[in-house]
Amino acid sequence: MYKKVVTLFVICALLTMFLPAYAQEEERPALEKPESFTARIDEYGHIVLRLKHSDRIMQLIKDRVGILCEFDWKINDGPWQFDNKWDGFNEQGLFEYYESQDAYWAVKILGDYHHEAENALDIWVYPESLQLEEFDFQNNTYYFRYRYLYEYSVYDEAADVWGYRVEAYPYSDIAAVGKDAEVALPDSIRESGTLRGELKNREDTGLPYFYFTCDIPESIKELNKKTKVWNEIDWKIGNDKWASEKGELLVMTGVQDLWDNIDFDPIDEGRWGEIDIKENTYYFRMRFCFQNPNGSIVYSPFSNVVQIGVAAFYQKASEWAEGELKDAYEKDLIPDILIGADMTQPITREEFAELAVRLCEKTIDEDILPASPNPFTDTTNPQILKAYKLGITTGTSKTAFSPNLLINREQCATMLYRAIKAIAPDADYSIEGVKDFPDQKDISDWAVEGTKYMFKLGIIKGDSNGNFMPKAVTTAQEAAGYGMATREAAILMTVRTFDKLPEIELTTAQPTATPTPQPTAAPTPEPNTAPTPAPQSSSGGMELSALEAKSSKINQLYYEWTQYVDGEKYNEGKVWMKGSKVKKEDPLSTGGTMIYIYDMEKGLCTSYSVGGDTAHRWDYDLNDPGVLEKPTGIRSWFVPEDVIFKPAGTETMNGQVCTVLVGESEGMEVIRIWVSEETGLKLREDYVLGPDAPRALIEYNYIIVDDVPIDDSVFEIPAGMTIEEMDF
Repeated sequence: MYKKVVTLFVICALLTMFLPAYAQEEERPALEKPESFTARIDEYGHIVLRLKHSDRIMQLIKDRVGILCEFDWKINDGPWQFDNKWDGFNEQGLFEYYESQDAYWAVKILGDYHHEAENALDIWVYPESLQLEEFDFQNNTYYFRYRYLYEYSVYDEAADVWGYRVEAYPYSDIAAVGKDAEVALPDSIRESGTLRGELKNREDTGLPYFYFTCDIPESIKELNKKTKVWNEIDWKIGNDKWASEKGELLVMTGVQDLWDNIDFDPIDEGRWGEIDIKENTYYFRMRFCFQNPNGSIVYSPFSNVVQIGVAAFYQKASEWAEGELKDAYEKDLIPDILIGADMTQPITREEFAELAVRLCEKTIDEDILPASPNPFTDTTNPQILKAYKLGITTGTSKTAFSPNLLINREQCATMLYRAIKAIAPDADYSIEGVKDFPDQKDISDWAVEGTKYMFKLGIIKGDSNGNFMPKAVTTAQEAAGYGMATREAAILMTVRTFDKLPEIELTTAQPTATPTPQPTAAPTPEPNTAPTPAPQSSSGGMELSALEAKSSKINQLYYEWTQYVDGEKYNEGKVWMKGSKVKKEDPLSTGGTMIYIYDMEKGLCTSYSVGGDTAHRWDYDLNDPGVLEKPTGIRSWFVPEDVIFKPAGTETMNGQVCTVLVGESEGMEVIRIWVSEETGLKLREDYVLGPDAPRALIEYNYIIVDDVPIDDSVFEIPAGMTIEEMDF
C-alpha cells in the first residue's frame, strides 16, 4: 500500500500548479476553519475522510492559491500523532517533513484534487497510512482532524539559507470511526430536486447535445457532507421503457459526482445507438443516490420528467407542414417565441419580425444591432427593433408597432422580401415576365413587387386556381380568416427562402468600386508559454501496436516536456533514458526540483531534492505505470485502463507526420495523442479526464533519440549524498 502512497506523492509533484517560488508574508491568505469534516467506513473496510470547503476557500483553490491541508490522527485516548505548531523558520518543507515521518498522505495540495459541485472530496485512509497492520473497529476508535496550511519561502539572513514558514489555521471539527463513533446515514432519500433540460448546439461543430441543470435540496447538501452523494439521469426514447427498467446505463459523471449542471452527446457517447436527436421525443428524469457501508445503494424518488424533441417544439401542426417544420427546426430557423406554439394559428407581427430576423442572423456575417433610440411606445423587443433597423418592417404609426396584430399573406411576402434584400442587397430582384395573379386586383400596390418575386422563386404559392390570396377583401372572407398567414406557413416560407439564398446570391452583381483596403495585421508574438497550435488533419494513420513496435526499438533518448492547463503554462520537466536506466527531473509544488532515478530491470528507484543531502531508495512494482511510465511508451499512466485507442488520421507536427490516436472510454473521447510515424514517440497529448476537469496538454521536445550517446554519469546521484533505504 505504501507503493500507492509513493505513487500519489510522485503524481502530486508532477502535476502541481500552485505556489509562487518566494511568497511574501503580506501575500498570505486569511483562511478559516474548514466548513465540514466527517469520516466513514467503506465497503472494503477502509476509512474515508470527507472534506467540504466553503465557497471562499473553493474560489481560492480555483485561483490557484497554494492552499495545503494537513491531517492529524489519534487512536482512542492516545495523543495526536503530530500536533505540529509550525512556529518559526524551517529548513525542511512540509512534504519533506512528512516524507521523513513515513506519512506522505498527511499533507495534500488541494488544487491537485477534483471537487464536486458542493466543494466536497473524499480522502481514503488505509492501515498502512497510520503505520498499522489492520484496522480494529470493534475495539478501537480512530479520530481525525485537519486544517488548512499555507507554506511560503523565506530567507534566513543570519544562517544565509532559504527555508520555509508555515501559516497554520484552525482545525476542523473532529471526525471519528470505530467503537465509540457512528456515522448515521438515512434509510431513504425523500427529496428528488427539480430537473431542467434543453437541446443546444455545440459552437465548434454545430452538433446538438442535451444540457441539464438541477436544484440540489438542502437535505441532499447535508447528506453530502457525511457521505458521497451523486445524481443520475434516467432516460427513454418515445414510448420505450426507461433505461432503469431495462437495466441500461443511466447518465452521470464519470466519477459519480454530485452535479448541478451536466451535458452529454448521446450520438457520440454511443449510449443509444446511431440516432438523430430531432427524429424522436426524449424523456429524462433524475434521482439522487448514495452507497451504504455494506455496498448497497440508496435511491431517491425520481424527479419531474423533462421532454425534449420533435413533439416538444410545437403543440399542433398540419400534416402537410410537418416535414418542412422539422427542416426549419433542424436548421435553427425557428425563434424561441414560436417554440411550443400551435403552428396552425395565424402569426403576429411580433412573431414574424422575430422569424425574419432569425433568418438574417443565420445568413448575415455581422452583428445585427437593435434600432436606437426605440421609436415605439408599445414594444421593447430587441428583435423587433432589429427588424425595424434592417427595413424589414415599419410601425403601424410613428410611435406604434402593434406587436399582437395578425398579418396577412401579402404582408408576410413583403416582409420576407425585405429580409432577402437585407441579406443580399445587390441581387437581381427583377420580376419581369411574372404574370399577374387572377386576384391581382386584391394585392396592394406596395406589395406587388414582393409577392411576385416570392412567387417567382417558388417560396410562396397560390391556390389551385392560381390565386395569391393576399388578404381578405370581403366581410365573409375576413370572418373566415381568408388570406391570413399562419405560423406554419410563415415558417415554411422562411425555410424555403433559406434554401434559395445561395441561388439568389449568385445573381449578385460584382461591385466596381475599389474595395476599402484592409490593414495588414501585425504578426502575433509566440511566447514560449503558449502551446503549439493544433495541426491540420488528414485521413489514415497507423495502429497503436505498429507505433509501439517502432518506439520499443529506441535504446536511449532525452526529452523535455511542458504541460499547459486551459492554454497556460503550468509545469515542465526533463527525462533521460539509456537502456534500463531512467532519470526524471520534475518540479516540486513547494519550489525546487525533484530527481528520480529508476532501474527498470531491478525495479529500484532513488529520489532526492536538488540541493539536499539525502536520497531515498526503494523497490517499486515494475508493472505499475503510476510509478514509472517508460519514456518510450505511448499510453500515459493517468489514462484509465479501459481507454481504447484508434487512429483518427494523420497530421504534420514539427515537420513530422504523426498518427493521431483518439482514446475513448465508455464512448466518450478523453485524450488525443500525436505520435510520430517515424519514431513511434508521442509529440503531444491533449486530454480532459473529467467533466469538471480543465483541458490539459503536454508537449514533448525530443533532443536526443539514439544519435548522441548519453553519459552513464547522468544516472548517478551527487557525490557525498547519504542514501536512506525505504522499506515499504
